[in-house]
Amino acid sequence: MKITVKYHWQLPVVMSRAGYRSSTDLIEPLADRGIMLSRSQVYRLTRTPERMSLNLLAALCDIFDIGMNELITVESERIRSINKRIVNDDGLELDFAVNVVAPYELTQRLRPALAAGSPSRVLVVTGGKASGPFDSSDLQSERSFVPLVNYTMTKRAAEAMSLAIADELAADGIFLTIVYPGRASTAMTQAMTPSSLPWFMRPAWPVFRILIPKSDGGKSAEKAARSSVFAATTDTLEGKGGLYVDTNQQIADLHPTVHDATNQSRVMAVLR
Repeated sequence: MKITVKYHWQLPVVMSRAGYRSSTDLIEPLADRGIMLSRSQVYRLTRTPERMSLNLLAALCDIFDIGMNELITVESERIRSINKRIVNDDGLELDFAVNVVAPYELTQRLRPALAAGSPSRVLVVTGGKASGPFDSSDLQSERSFVPLVNYTMTKRAAEAMSLAIADELAADGIFLTIVYPGRASTAMTQAMTPSSLPWFMRPAWPVFRILIPKSDGGKSAEKAARSSVFAATTDTLEGKGGLYVDTNQQIADLHPTVHDATNQSRVMAVLR
């Protein structure tokens, strides 16, 4: 199968955003990083280059404090599919299947073993906006699909599911905790584009982009894992279920809409 892949050189956009008015403004900062280019050479950089040394590419990333994915954006059918609603073979929206159905099914299938080894712990990792509100009226984004909103709502649905089953699990000596890792640089966050946002937020994409953690070799992921490690090992949670641990390893409150019986019932109706 032939796959058409296109790339877009974003240096002119990046320069404009950083206040660089002319291509020659690059000569000095490149020279500071050991890259010596003439006026004509830096001018050609602002066009779409066919080839470039990795040293030069790395220098540009350092000058503007960005990742390579922000200098070169790639377009293909596979990447476009990231911003489309996808339904799996079971008829479930993909984010809902991964973030809600998968942890529920895994817990239920392991339940006999977990009960046999009680006291046991189950952690459900949430995400999106910490302790954000939950709207269950369009659980699988059938009316409207916006990637970031959909992801966040499926994480809220996972929280509602967790609270709905926490008591029955506790009766078997299985104690469920919801954990929030916080922001981290992942393949998902690096793949975000303006179309990942609701339409009214897209004009603010340059600001939003700054808030997305840059590729950092796993440092932010290591920090994000702390809440899960804490919840799995601390004596504080021994014999307690249905609690929420935030990114600072503190027991905190979820949004009241996640506790709402109607919202929980809507989620469980899909799962059972």
